[in-house]
Amino acid sequence: MSDLDSTTWLTYAEAAKRVGRAVNTIRQWRLEGMPMVWRTRPTGSQYRVVDEQVLLAFARQKTAATPHPVEVTEIESDEDDDLLREVVASLRLTAGGAEFRALQEALETETPACDGITAFVDTSRALEVDEREIMESICWHCPVLEKCRAFAEVARPDGFWAAQRWSSAARSTPSQQVATLCA
Repeated sequence: MSDLDSTTWLTYAEAAKRVGRAVNTIRQWRLEGMPMVWRTRPTGSQYRVVDEQVLLAFARQKTAATPHPVEVTEIESDEDDDLLREVVASLRLTAGGAEFRALQEALETETPACDGITAFVDTSRALEVDEREIMESICWHCPVLEKCRAFAEVARPDGFWAAQRWSSAARSTPSQQVATLCA
């Protein structure tokens, strides 16, 4: 049996599921140079597929380029696949790498005032006025407030950061992010 026979070929949807990304992300990766080949169905229609190992290598490369210390590894079960998808989804950033690293460095020596308070990351409900005021006062006394604010202003992560509620729904477009970073 040759190596070609043992290759696992994945469609866009299968590739997206394998690395926990959207189908459009896989399409973008193809445009950025990830090699894919055409396959032909018995009906004569064609579709693209990617070698699973090529996909995993490309995903590792993309993950290494993000500001997060996340590593894409081989996945052996559906449970591991779901866990990886959750971790990657929770760590995706489109901007704020330098600010994130500065915040991470500060957190090595300082404990944030919000440490252990789940309300800061719970985005499933609206905050009551008194909850917001309490959370704001916790932030104002935080030793990493300025680093937190710098990161939140650029990356706009979900949750309550630097005395303000942030949402990825309000995240700026890539062109707005570039304009902000270049200003």
